[in-house]
Order: sequence, then structure tokens, then C-alpha cells
Amino acid sequence: MWIRDDGYTLVLGAPDDSYVFYTLQFPIDWFLANPSYVLAVLFVDALILFCMYAVARRRAQRTVKPVTEALDALSRGQSAEVTLEGDLAPPRGTPEAG
Repeated sequence: MWIRDDGYTLVLGAPDDSYVFYTLQFPIDWFLANPSYVLAVLFVDALILFCMYAVARRRAQRTVKPVTEALDALSRGQSAEVTLEGDLAPPRGTPEAG
């Protein structure tokens, strides 16, 4: 419920147990007094970002590995057969190029 400056009243309602409201509020003095906390949060964020990068890079390397191995074999004059999997695989139901 909110009573505005012009005298109008706003009333909102919802059924019981239908919303959860949770908020965190910290005074700026707390952050200034605890710079290690802020640095720790930034470090954890950077660590999460690096882990996401490493997983994405590894996934891309695994996807491209059959192609690079086939190219290496062809460069040595050997025959090569490539079976594409993962993100490089053709959509199901489409014939593969021969």
C-alpha cells in the first residue's frame, strides 16, 4: 500500500505464498571498510569467466579435432575419412556430402 503526495492510494495484492521478496542492502561505508570483500567478489567473477572460456575452448577443440587430423593425414599423402560430430555434424535427416 502506498499513499501518494496528491492523496491517492495505491493498493496491490497477491495470494498468500505466491511471491518471495528478498533484498540485500549494504551501506557504502561497509564496502569501503571491507575492500577485500569487493576484491574477492571480483576475483570469483573473473575465475568463473575463465572457467567458462576454458570449457568453451576445449569443446571447440574436440569438435574440430577430426578435421585437423584428416588434414594432417592428407598433407602426408594418406587417405582420410572424417566423421563430423558435435557442432560440426550435419543436421539429422540430411545426407552427408561424399
